[in-house]
Amino acid sequence: MTNTSRALVRALAAGALALSVAAAAVPAHATGSGTVQDSRPAIAALSTAQRGELQKQVEQQIKASKVSATQTAANEITYADGTVMSFPLPGQGAAPAYSKTPTASLASDWYGCPDGWYCFYADAGMLGRRLQFSYVYDTTPVDFNNYGFRDQTTSWVDNTNWAHIVVDNDAGGGNWQLLWTESSRTLSSNVGWANDSADRFWSIRE
Repeated sequence: MTNTSRALVRALAAGALALSVAAAAVPAHATGSGTVQDSRPAIAALSTAQRGELQKQVEQQIKASKVSATQTAANEITYADGTVMSFPLPGQGAAPAYSKTPTASLASDWYGCPDGWYCFYADAGMLGRRLQFSYVYDTTPVDFNNYGFRDQTTSWVDNTNWAHIVVDNDAGGGNWQLLWTESSRTLSSNVGWANDSADRFWSIRE
């Protein structure tokens, strides 16, 4: 093999290694996209700077998540299990209504939580990021850490006619502390002493 051939082989090997390292550096669940199509008027009204600020929040949340997540709207992430996280638009306290809620059904929303869903909010008064679920989890608890939302709940809405929610905190040593329970068609604008302590929940059909 000539010196030129050896140099070419080394260059190709180095290039392949660089590509491999670059691919490994991107988590499999990090599927945010700054080019997601979202034609809602409130999104169209955002400035370039505001759109960039919102996109940064979305991408940071995806990186903090432990399960597969995809950006499905300018301010929304949808997880593999159908769970959705919505972000307030820049300058606003509350996240907009779920982008897939039909206009005719918006009247049934409760603080942005769609009819048939139960939601957890990062801030008091149903403000801040909204994490929403629509499934029963009666045999296995759901860890908020899967969604990058552990110890971050301050208020909640149960806008279902079937879900009883039990929320608890990891007290350590294999012990769990009950924080609160939720009944269908109820809400709490502030969980008080349990603020930013929710680690997991159970969803039981009433």
